[in-house]
Amino acid sequence: MSKYLNKGISTPIAIAIILLFVASVGGITLWQYSEMQKEELELSEMETLEDAEEEKTGEGAEAKPSGIEIIENENNTKKTVEDSETEIYNHAGRIIKIYEEDGKQYLNINLIKFLLFLGQDENPSHVYGENDEVGNCKPIADPYCIVDNDKTVNSYEVSKNIIVIPDDYPGDPVPYERLETLIITGSPFFRFQIENHVIKKIEQIYVP
Repeated sequence: MSKYLNKGISTPIAIAIILLFVASVGGITLWQYSEMQKEELELSEMETLEDAEEEKTGEGAEAKPSGIEIIENENNTKKTVEDSETEIYNHAGRIIKIYEEDGKQYLNINLIKFLLFLGQDENPSHVYGENDEVGNCKPIADPYCIVDNDKTVNSYEVSKNIIVIPDDYPGDPVPYERLETLIITGSPFFRFQIENHVIKKIEQIYVP
C-alpha cells in the first residue's frame, strides 16, 4: 500500500481500497461456508428419505413366509392364512337332511374326516374334519377317502346370514336355497364353520 501512497494516492482512497479487498475476501469465505452448509443439509435430507423408504418397504423387518399372508388379529398375535382357514372350517361331513322348523333352517349332518390324495404321495394332500373322526385310510379307486366310523347324525341350526360356497370355479357364494341342488348335482361332502351349534359357513368339497 505504501507504493500507492508514494504515487500520491490519498489516505482515504487507500483505506477504501483496503476495505474493499477485505470485504471481497470475506464475501468469498461466506459464500463457501454457505455452500458447505447447503451440501450438508441436502445430504441429511437424502439420508432421511432413505430411512423412510426403508421403513416403508419393511427392510430389516421380520421376514414373512413367501406366499403366505400374515394376519394380525385383535390380540396382536400372528397366524397364517392357512391357520385361519383351518379355524374357519372346523368340521367336515355329509349333509343328510335339509329342513325347516319353527321358522328356522336346520341341517342334519354326519360328521366325517375327509382325506384328499393328489399325485403319487401316500400322505393326504388335504385333510378336512381332522378332529371329527379318529383313524386314517388310503384311497382305493378315487383320489379321496373318508373316515366315518361314527354314523351319528347331528342337527345344527343354520345362521340367517349363512354363506354357501359351491365347488365350481371361482367359488362365488350362492343362495342357501341352492344347497339341495348342489348336493344332487355335485359333491355330497362339505366343510362347515360351526359356532355354538350354529352353522355360519358352508363350502362344498371338490371331488376330482
